[in-house]
Order: sequence, then C-alpha cells, then structure tokens
Amino acid sequence: MFVSCGGVVAFARAFSWTAVSGVDAQWENNRAAGFCCDRKRVHVPPASGVDQRGRSGSGLIRRRNRQSCPVQRRRRGLLRMQGVGAVQAEKMDNARGKKCVFVTGATGFIGLNLCRRLVLGPNSGSGDSPAQGDRVDYEVHVLVRRVPVQGELAKLADASSSSSLVVHQGDVTDLASIEAALQAASVTEWACVFHVAGMIAYSAKFRAQMEAINVEGTRNVCTAMRTHAPHARLVYVSSVTAVGANKRPSDPPLNEDAPWDQALGDSVGYMYTKRLAEQVVVSEFSELNSVVLCPSNVYGAGDASKSSRKTQLKAARGEWPLYTNGGVSLVDIQAMVEVLITCMDPHRGRQGERYIISGDNVRIYDMLRMYSECGTGSKQKAPWLLLPNWALWLLCLLGEKTGSSSFTLERATVSTLYHWFDNAKAKAELGLRVKPAHECIQESVNWMRETGLLDK
Repeated sequence: MFVSCGGVVAFARAFSWTAVSGVDAQWENNRAAGFCCDRKRVHVPPASGVDQRGRSGSGLIRRRNRQSCPVQRRRRGLLRMQGVGAVQAEKMDNARGKKCVFVTGATGFIGLNLCRRLVLGPNSGSGDSPAQGDRVDYEVHVLVRRVPVQGELAKLADASSSSSLVVHQGDVTDLASIEAALQAASVTEWACVFHVAGMIAYSAKFRAQMEAINVEGTRNVCTAMRTHAPHARLVYVSSVTAVGANKRPSDPPLNEDAPWDQALGDSVGYMYTKRLAEQVVVSEFSELNSVVLCPSNVYGAGDASKSSRKTQLKAARGEWPLYTNGGVSLVDIQAMVEVLITCMDPHRGRQGERYIISGDNVRIYDMLRMYSECGTGSKQKAPWLLLPNWALWLLCLLGEKTGSSSFTLERATVSTLYHWFDNAKAKAELGLRVKPAHECIQESVNWMRETGLLDK
C-alpha cells in the first residue's frame, strides 16, 4: 500500500534515515571517534602526575605490586617526563611481553567491541571483566580525542586491571599526535594497527570534513606507521560503500572485484572518500602489510544506543508503520570482531587485498518486520505503508532547499539502492562465520529489552 501525502509529512517529522540507508549513518559514532563539526586540533598533553583519565594514580586500578624495584621506579619517572601519567606508566611497565596493538575509533560501535575483545578475552562477551580462564595477551593503545574517556570505554579502562589498556589523546587529523602515540615508551614493536575511525555523513556540505578525516586521516595513520611501526600489520576498516551498490534487487550481489560506478561514487561523498582512503592504503603505502575490510551494516547488542537506529527501535516497539524500497546486508558484531582479530596474523589475508564482511541480504521491509516481530512477539505490528521513491526524493529535494542535514539528495540516492554483497572471499580466506539476520536482530532487541529501551 502506498503512503498518502499526509503520510509523507508524518514521515518527515519522524524518519531517522537509517532504515533506508545502505550503511550506518550515525553521527554519534563520528563524535565517539573524535570527529564532529567543531573539530579542533589537539596534542598530547604535557607531563603530569595525573593519568590521562584525569584521576590520580592511586585510585584508578588495583596495583598488584606496590613495592616496585628501583628500575621500575626510574622507568615510570621517565614515562611521566614524556607525558604519561603515573597509572599509565605502571600499566605500560606491567605489560612487558604482550603484543602491542593500536586502535583508532575505539569509542565507536566496532572499535569499542574490538577493544573489549582484546582486553577482556574471547569469552567475556560484553562483560566488564575478563572471563574466567581467559588469558589477555594484548597491550591495547587507543587514540581518543578527549580525555578523560567516558562511557563504555571508561568502564573498560577500569576493568583492564594493570596493563591491558593505555589511552592516548590525539586525532587522526593531527599527524603529530599519532606519531607521539606510536612512540609509546612501553612499545618496542607494534604487532598491529587497527584504523577504525571515520566520519559518516550524507550531505554535500560535509564532504570536505569527510575528506579530511577519512582520506587525510588515513594518510596520517599510514605516514606515522611508515616511520614508527613499519613492520606492523595494518587493518583498515573501510565500508561496503567503497565497493558500490545495486540499483535493482534482481542484480547479483557485488563482490570485491565489482566494477566501480564512478558517477554514483562521485555523487555520494561518503562512498567517494572511503574509496579514496582504500587507494591511499593500497597504492600510496604499498610497502605496509595491510589488509582492507569492508563491513556492511553491523548489528548486535548495544547497537540501539546509536542515534542511527531510532527507526529500528520504533519498529521493535511496534510503532513504525512505514518502509521503503531498497535493501541492506546485515552482519553480527561478533563476526566482525573475530575477523579483525584474525587479521592480526600477518599471514591471514593477502597484503593489499579487500574483503567484504557481510551477512544476509534482506529488503528494508524484511529488516523492519523482523525488528517488530522480535520486539512485540507479533506479526500484526509490522510496517505496512510503502513510501514510494518519488515521495522520498521529493522529501529530500525539499530538505536540500531548506538546508537540512538529514534530508538530502545524497540520502535519497543511497536509500533507494540495494546494498547486497557476496562474502565468499572472506569466508574462504578469513574464516568469516556469520549469524542469520534474524539472530543479529534478536540480539539487538534483547539488549533493548534488558536496558529498558522498549519500555520508554
């Protein structure tokens, strides 16, 4: 059934756009990764006796050995001279023998779950402490724009006992801050650099910012690695938008070698900048041992905290009647994280190759229907009003004329496409194992229910 003009108006008031977008358009992840419209350049803070979370060294963690030897005390003094707080210094000192990894975008959905897996171990799930029997073998260094860190990353820092998580203040747009973090006093050699940070927007007025963050930020990470971590494995998290999208549901799913639609890429800034960033990694820095991962829409416990999932939340409450044409590919967060961990091995994943990390390909209607059924336990409250393409384009044209950042022509473009992909290469070479779409959505809805979001 087609929606009426009155329905278009109601849609304009409530629509959050992600339901018809082929990729996650989450502004809060841009902020979480350290990027927003009022971005400022930041530098590593001066030497201080206070750790970078802004708290005195005695209260942040439980020290295992307070009577450290003179060599350790001299070492911590040197670290403090280099701008590392007392607690951070002890964390570094206790981390000898662990594999050192560096993560950008650690406060975003993928980055946070990656850090949790590295710090707490493979069986800890979303808990706040290592699972019994797990051995944590990584010293994880994260680059964040603001300290002290807050939210889930702060909880993870508290749970990391004495040595597993080290916070550095910086910004991928500031090369000096990346270089300073990669020169951490505790690290003799980096095992892996995960470049996860990025900016997502679908408006022409944000293209310059996306070029600065997605393209130049990636170039800065690679430049710093060339000097300070030349032997580390680089895992760059790109996006399926850098591969392309289909215009018809009858088109075969795209694989890594799909021809690039230049006209489509040029018309959508996010697709354009992620494609350029891949070229920076693979072509300009071909000497680095890099692998490129292109995830589709990532779902699972905790994803509903993103503002880009408001439509899915309303559907889970049985409060969303509308759906659009188009399709998405769903992959669970656990599968995404395990592939990231796999790629730490320099022998897994061919150097300079891209891998699509995707799952089931579903229509927008089916995705929203599954949310409704998982949330309400009934098929009666599934979306039932189709918003036709002409109404969507009209809405976005009006938004473009009025200066809206939410209703733009770029949004209309990606929202009417079928973002369906073939993950055979990642399955064969990286051991990708994905859950069915219904399970991904069920885990997302379970988290909504546990946190009380379905009751609001």
